[in-house]
Amino acid sequence: MRALTIAFTAMLAGSSAACGADQITAGKLRVTLSENGFIKTASIADQPVADASAKDGFRGVVLDEFQPSLKENDPTAACLGKVIPAKVTSCKFTPSDGGMAQQMTAQAENINARVNIEIAPATDKPTLTVNCRVVLEGDGLASAVGLAVPLLAGEDPYLRKTTIGSGNAQRTSESWRVNQKRRQRGWPPWTLGGLSVPADNCYLTWKASRRDTPPMPMDRGTECPDWLDYSQKPWGVTVIWKGIHNCAPAGIWMEADTGTLSIFLHPPDALPLRVKGKTTLSASIELAFHEGPHPTTLKRELTDAQYRRLLEAMDDGSRYTFLAKTLSAFNCRTADDLLFSDVLPSQALAMEGGANYRFNALCKKLGIPFDRARAKSQPRKYAQQLIHKIITKLGGKTAFKF
Repeated sequence: MRALTIAFTAMLAGSSAACGADQITAGKLRVTLSENGFIKTASIADQPVADASAKDGFRGVVLDEFQPSLKENDPTAACLGKVIPAKVTSCKFTPSDGGMAQQMTAQAENINARVNIEIAPATDKPTLTVNCRVVLEGDGLASAVGLAVPLLAGEDPYLRKTTIGSGNAQRTSESWRVNQKRRQRGWPPWTLGGLSVPADNCYLTWKASRRDTPPMPMDRGTECPDWLDYSQKPWGVTVIWKGIHNCAPAGIWMEADTGTLSIFLHPPDALPLRVKGKTTLSASIELAFHEGPHPTTLKRELTDAQYRRLLEAMDDGSRYTFLAKTLSAFNCRTADDLLFSDVLPSQALAMEGGANYRFNALCKKLGIPFDRARAKSQPRKYAQQLIHKIITKLGGKTAFKF
């Protein structure tokens, strides 16, 4: 991915616009809008979750012009050049459908832009609906266009995670901890990652240890995920982008060390966008803030108390227990680590691959009959049925399938 080897992105830099900031309330969420575009501060239940002033030079709108360095007979010339951030030339706020609209103009060297951001709050939950429209005019190359949210990084770098999924995700495409250096020596700290959608028929989820190192692919396919969540133990935020594949190339990136959550209408890892005359980019997304470490888009099968009871039943104190194998599979050290993660109970149980002696011991503890003949003749099919019975026995519900 080209952008990860030359630069992550340059945030919109320019003069302060004389328009002030406005506030939006959505349930327990309080948001202050920035005079330089998008979100300046945010808090949920009076707990600060975002603050642009805590990040030097941060701007909420990303608009970069790319100027290649053309060299005769040099096949790599198209990859060389410099990134020029646009400068704000005007900004104003106007009321819009119960929320606020931000109209901005910005100017780079060969490209100018008109940016319109409409932000509407939900009445009963800490969620914002954001409609963004960017009109680019001029003659040049745009290397990145999008929005950025200045999230506050938690004190414990290990207790930060990013999860990507689809819809009401019974399973997630990928979930990973960021900055694991403190607990796992020699294991690279995943400080950067996200969802990239290069075309309408494919996607890639990835993570990297630094901005200037190659990313590690984690999942790719054709049925594109539509949300990315970044969470810490007390709070988190989910970017929900329905139909993101229709806006390709597009992407959602999370840089955990700086707390920068970027929503790209044209991402830096795509080829620069050729602007000749007028080019329009638009997107409609939701920013769903939440209390606790689990995204609202993740349909949970058990409560924390029920999940903990299951994990206790999976542990008999020996070295090779059901729990020990599950923790190892999901790179967790303790049951608390697994509870913090977005690994569903059905996923934890499914790691066995089929009904076996560990399922037999677990069923015995929970008072669920175990059929040895079926476990031998139909191990996967029977394990799927047992997973449903176990979760139901604990008071939950699942739609799990192998």
